[in-house]
Amino acid sequence: VRDFLNNSPNPKVMFNSRKTIQMIAESYGFYLSNLVCVGDFDCSIESMLLEFGLKPVVVDWRIRPLTQELLEIAVNQVRYIPHLLNESKI
Repeated sequence: VRDFLNNSPNPKVMFNSRKTIQMIAESYGFYLSNLVCVGDFDCSIESMLLEFGLKPVVVDWRIRPLTQELLEIAVNQVRYIPHLLNESKI
């Protein structure tokens, strides 16, 4: 896992990951490479969802098990991340 997180060319997508990244760096002595923090794009994700005709929704993701509706919301929230990343040229 360490090699994947540290060296992999594949992008890793996390949400609000700043504290997690800091904890990993301080506790285990390595940094995550090729990481995209979706939390940095919240406003852009909302506008992109609206552009594609989807309504942004606030969800309590602690609810388990996830209902079919929550699964569909999750899919729609990540489906457009590649478009957003291409626009931001990350």
